[in-house]
Amino acid sequence: MKIVQIGAGAVAESILAALEKVGNTPIALYNRSISRAQELKEKYASDLFITNQLNELPTDADCYLFSLKDDAIALVASAMPSTKGVWLHTAAARSSDLFAPYHNDYGLFYPFNTFTRSFPIELQGTPLFIEYNNFETQQTILSLAALLGMKAKESDVTSRTKLHLAAVFACNFTNHLLTIADEILSDAEGLSFDELRPLLRETFRKVDFLSPLEAQSGPARRHDDETIRKHHLILKEYPEILTAIYDLLTHSIKDHYPI
Repeated sequence: MKIVQIGAGAVAESILAALEKVGNTPIALYNRSISRAQELKEKYASDLFITNQLNELPTDADCYLFSLKDDAIALVASAMPSTKGVWLHTAAARSSDLFAPYHNDYGLFYPFNTFTRSFPIELQGTPLFIEYNNFETQQTILSLAALLGMKAKESDVTSRTKLHLAAVFACNFTNHLLTIADEILSDAEGLSFDELRPLLRETFRKVDFLSPLEAQSGPARRHDDETIRKHHLILKEYPEILTAIYDLLTHSIKDHYPI
């Protein structure tokens, strides 16, 4: 499949790495920062054509995959040359219809996972949510999904936005709380984040077998106000926002588990 990638962020990096792994190197990669495009070229595909000029992109590809920030998709699409193939974007909270003013065959290709630059993930088995405006686009999406070992599921922007919201709570907020935990432990002599790793592995292992509601533990779950009071005393050493976060989450957990 002849694929042009537009954008070179974390999602684009994982897709590029996965395509290279299955022997289907994209024919071109566009990114506003040529140095970032060069970085991906050197790391994954030495013969990849890269450019920071949209008018230099091949116009005969089967698929143009826009992996951009949500508010940049329409802006870049409006500056694209006229091309063959289908245009797809990877943004959960945007409808594929935003391509309608610029191209006839368009859709959405949204891999549902957490993406980080320089840490490409395994796309095989990653949930994939799709939209398409016609049969040709559907077939292109399904071919790309099969190439990457992904099972596609049709969706709409409302359900995907709710899924994305759930992901923010489950992943992004969790990771931020781990950052706070790391900062707290960095102040404790003889302790480090490594102490938490077995706990974290068990926390996420449990939700493979129990619902999150069943798996909850801790002082708020037990309504252990004495331990909560001791935590408050320690939190006075830190910025006030940490006490606010602690109290908000404690209150929410208590509400889920009334005495």
